[in-house]
Amino acid sequence: MDRPTVINYVISKHNLQKYLEIGIEGDAGNWRAIEAPFKYSIDITRNPYAMQMVSSDTFFYQLNHTFDFIFIDGDHHSNQVDRDIQNSLNFISDDGFILCHDTCPHEEGMQIVPREQAGWCGDVWKSILRLRKSSDIYVQTLESDFGLTIIRKNKTMPKFELDIEETWENYVKYRNNFLNIMDWESFKKGLY
Repeated sequence: MDRPTVINYVISKHNLQKYLEIGIEGDAGNWRAIEAPFKYSIDITRNPYAMQMVSSDTFFYQLNHTFDFIFIDGDHHSNQVDRDIQNSLNFISDDGFILCHDTCPHEEGMQIVPREQAGWCGDVWKSILRLRKSSDIYVQTLESDFGLTIIRKNKTMPKFELDIEETWENYVKYRNNFLNIMDWESFKKGLY
């Protein structure tokens, strides 16, 4: 299951109107595949598909309206992803969805910051762990496409109570729990 399929499924099933993409990769394959009535994109780099070349922090600082779906795939350093998640929670509609990409690295090298290899997720998973430890906000993760984690601000689940360090060993041991990993059929059911 790839990003556009998941995003378009959620947009269609929930009749969502306003879509924001943070971070446009290369030829914007994801961006171009999204079917939403209103789409907006930002990227800090010069990309012809980015509607605005701006950092996500600056964009949110200037924002004065909400979105129904926000896709976070910009800076893959957890300190920035933490801010992108928090800012998104402030500007997502009440029944909206936030989707973080690259939450399930398959090997330790994929999550080392700074980047050391081509296939890279960054340490995005740490942001999901921090969110789950500090909040009862609902998250669910589809393991495909290097991890697609949905966040819903108006749906709750018990906090992740284990006080664990953010190490690769703990990620491997506890990821199913704090990421709430599901197969596609369970993932679809969890969206309601």
